Amino acid sequence: MSRQSDIEDLLSTFEENWTSDSISQFNISDSKIHSWKTEDLEFLVSELIGIDFELRLKNSGQIGEFIELLSFIQFYRNDFSDYVDTRKLTLLLLSEAIRDAKYSERKYNFRPYLNEFRDELNEIQKSIDDEYQNEFEPPRSSFETHSSQINAKWSRYKLKRLIGTGSHAKVYFAIDLETGENVAVKFMRKQFHHHAARIEAFINEAKTLKKFHHENVINIRGLGQVPNGGYFIVLDWIPGRSLHEQLETQEFISESQIRQWAQQICQGLQHIHNQGIIHCDLKPANILLNEDNRILITDFGFAKYLKDEVRQVSGIQGTVNFMAPEQIDPQRGQISPATDIYAVGVILYLFLTKRLPFIGKTFEEIALEKLSSEFIADPRKFNCNISESIASICMKCLHMKPSLRFSTVDELYKAIILYNQDDMKIKTE
Repeated sequence: MSRQSDIEDLLSTFEENWTSDSISQFNISDSKIHSWKTEDLEFLVSELIGIDFELRLKNSGQIGEFIELLSFIQFYRNDFSDYVDTRKLTLLLLSEAIRDAKYSERKYNFRPYLNEFRDELNEIQKSIDDEYQNEFEPPRSSFETHSSQINAKWSRYKLKRLIGTGSHAKVYFAIDLETGENVAVKFMRKQFHHHAARIEAFINEAKTLKKFHHENVINIRGLGQVPNGGYFIVLDWIPGRSLHEQLETQEFISESQIRQWAQQICQGLQHIHNQGIIHCDLKPANILLNEDNRILITDFGFAKYLKDEVRQVSGIQGTVNFMAPEQIDPQRGQISPATDIYAVGVILYLFLTKRLPFIGKTFEEIALEKLSSEFIADPRKFNCNISESIASICMKCLHMKPSLRFSTVDELYKAIILYNQDDMKIKTE
């Protein structure tokens, strides 16, 4: 693994598990890290401090109160002076605070730094003012369409901790200050705030979620826009875990339990399809399990409308292990309900065998194997305790040809219900 990969993994883990004590508990004297080159250590520590500082700013003080920066910055300077240039670090942190003050309603006390950094602070302020004036605006037609959708006010939510990260977004556990309720707030990553296509996709995800009203699909509470142009989606907070986490931590999962979860996935998925929408990224990480063992399907960032000209979509979207062949190669067929049925098959296979039907180290390896393989190994090869019926259902979902899978999710649901009653055998052809 490269040093850059080591750093990215450390930063990702730090951000995902952040609390106000995380930076104090981070062990920089660890033998592996301590032996790194000076420039790698400096970069790592600077990034850790940047993440910590950003999260502290978002969680400090009420709107309208002055936030004292001195204790924050002095703490970093005292504890990390062996690894970073403290003057450069201080200016970087002050710059972040000035930017946050410009784009939010928070106020900061910069007086302790005026004597030492007056000229630099004036330059930073001017630069951020210019940045603000030139802030990117989506195309007029796009903006007008989106503005009517916005109904959530940024200042209403207090972020508490990061609970999930993806390639395009981050999700925080937060408090609704008006109701006192727990919520989840999903933000676009900063690098996409000026990316018209990603903005459109994020807004479309919110519009898609508003179409659903089902106990097995996550509920949206609102769409909002932060002062610097980034959008956020407010969702119900679901105490529990994802099916991915459940699989990682639960040593044995009975076939009966897998069947119950699969039934709920099908019920939620049929509701989604009834609205003319294909999820296109169904996987255990995007399926939540609450404390009452209820399934909720979430994350509609790659969802497609059945009326879309899906063949014209550029790029492959989704997670390759759970993609149907037609998502990788459009010549294999159109995106359709059968695409999500294939993903259900992969999920069943994974839970029944604790392995994926196709194995590879890279996207390309898995995609090539998926497109070139003529058959998939029967799940009973890896778990002899699996019933013939559930294995047959799983294999029918995973047929290479969409037309030979279950024709609808409802048909799949009924098969899962019936197999336990009379050991029904599904013809896979």
